[in-house]
Amino acid sequence: MPEYEAWKQEDERQRRRWWYATCVMAFVGPFIVVGVAKALAHDAKPTASQPLGWAYDYSCCSLADCREVKDSAVKEDSRGFTIVATGELIPHGDKRLKRSKDEFFHWCSAGGRPDSKSLCLYVPDRGI
Repeated sequence: MPEYEAWKQEDERQRRRWWYATCVMAFVGPFIVVGVAKALAHDAKPTASQPLGWAYDYSCCSLADCREVKDSAVKEDSRGFTIVATGELIPHGDKRLKRSKDEFFHWCSAGGRPDSKSLCLYVPDRGI
């Protein structure tokens, strides 16, 4: 009988440990997920107006697609914005146009390649 009581007590301790671990993970788990997601976010480089940088939208950037480009890499006319490298026109009002959070253009293309289709174009305030 003493063996049974010892086994029963050990079983109860294991159940409590499992319950505590489950509660801790239920509370801490969401914070871990958010932290990992933020760590994986692809950010723009710091600038004078954004000294800590800023995060590109997840909707158009997957870790390597976006980068700052010189003003000369994008031409604006009455039809919209033309990516000089590819000749691609992104018309005014296109959902791929986003407001840049600094004073520079940021171009997001598939795989970050200079010859691929545009996913998004972040335009400084003067352009939208």
